[in-house]
Amino acid sequence: MAKQKTLIFSLSATLFLALSFIVYSWNEPTNVPSSYNPPINTSSTAQTKTGEIGASLFRDADNSNYYINPSGNSMISGKIITSNPTIAGDVPNTVATKGYVDSLFGGGDDEEEISETISLVYRAGKNPNYEEGVEILRHWTQKTCVGANSKRWSGCTGTACSTPASWTDSQNPPTCVYKTCNYNSNHENRTCTANEWDAVIYAKVEDVLYGQKHTEPQCVALGGTVVTVEGDVKICKFPVTTQCFKQRGCGEGICSLGSGCGSYTREAVYECPGGWTKYKKFVTTKRKTWSSKEFIHMCRDCSDSRPDCDNVCYNTATCVANPTDKRVFKNGIDSCSVYCDSAWSCGEGNYYGQAEVIEAGCY
Repeated sequence: MAKQKTLIFSLSATLFLALSFIVYSWNEPTNVPSSYNPPINTSSTAQTKTGEIGASLFRDADNSNYYINPSGNSMISGKIITSNPTIAGDVPNTVATKGYVDSLFGGGDDEEEISETISLVYRAGKNPNYEEGVEILRHWTQKTCVGANSKRWSGCTGTACSTPASWTDSQNPPTCVYKTCNYNSNHENRTCTANEWDAVIYAKVEDVLYGQKHTEPQCVALGGTVVTVEGDVKICKFPVTTQCFKQRGCGEGICSLGSGCGSYTREAVYECPGGWTKYKKFVTTKRKTWSSKEFIHMCRDCSDSRPDCDNVCYNTATCVANPTDKRVFKNGIDSCSVYCDSAWSCGEGNYYGQAEVIEAGCY
């Protein structure tokens, strides 16, 4: 019996020592296991997640009437404010910000003034037009384009795509890309562009100018004068500066004389203010004297490889465009002709220089 008690005591002591060693040598882990997923709880403690979180709908805890549905309609109580405002180059289905819409009317910040002169009008139908106003957005309907299959060889099959039904402005209709098979049975990318709409939103603006893009107040604010031409066409006359007189373009810059191709006329280069478009060639000009030495003679009956091509005229002669210096606003730019002589009778003849443009009709 004494031996049995001694054995039990020895085993108990050994087990106690082993457990003590395990307890005192164990360290609490500093990180949770990688496979552990803490649940979203209902406490007021903030929780952070570095990965994505998926849900079909996010509902406001304070008021269940407000919610965000990423794939459907959403309802919010406040305003959505972005630090990156909408710009003209954004993709067509970008939501327009207030600043972008304001910029369509000249960038004015006076909300009270805008509300007094502009009212937004919604019109539905088949390709509805806007009347006496500036179009802001149109709702493009879906368009489907189908690429052709190969007619020569098998193995090339065209694809199809459909443009989204969405709101954009008239200059940026929705597009998509589809593939069609060419003559050699290879795929070619084609662009499908929406061309019909079923609704428009436009601003009914007082005193709108031709083209429905700008208004009389905008014209005056930029230093222009509202004028009526051709009976009932109302445009803006802006003071402009002739940048240069271009004879040849050839892709070498708007004011470059260039070489190898061109015109017999030195044309006045001028521009309307940014966002405005020239109305025909309604301008006011002032006197301009030209010398034959200012023209590059053309090769009228030989190729540009002739040695006398692309040189200035050899003779000395002058002419005056708008010689009486009449400052008349009209459609067309005054010009004069000067005779140009060349060494090989190649390119000889009358060349033309335009008067300097000081005012331009824009809309």
